[in-house]
Amino acid sequence: MNWLIKIASLEDLLQPKGKYPGVGTEKGFDNKNGISVYLDEFGSQRYVLYENGVALCGMQVMVGRDKPLISNIFTHPDSRRQGLAKLVYRRIKKDFPDVEFSTDRSELGGAWVDRIN
Repeated sequence: MNWLIKIASLEDLLQPKGKYPGVGTEKGFDNKNGISVYLDEFGSQRYVLYENGVALCGMQVMVGRDKPLISNIFTHPDSRRQGLAKLVYRRIKKDFPDVEFSTDRSELGGAWVDRIN
């Protein structure tokens, strides 16, 4: 299995179920308000926070390794600094208590990980 899926941009994390580039079919239920969890055919999960049907924040958890790995995070620029990524991260921790963050991240992403941990 190819665990490294190239996406056009991190903003693609906010795509509707089944529209995330490179993963094909996804299973899961859409929430208009709350966090939707989408499972792809590779076993990875994508968590997307919606408010009034609009996707604001998303994270991808890669599974099938020694430990689950948060590999991608994106919050819409108009919704940053409101604690949305923290909400999504807390939801992920319920499913994966031992989740780790990828070390391949931007400077901004690294600063956020340092604050959350």
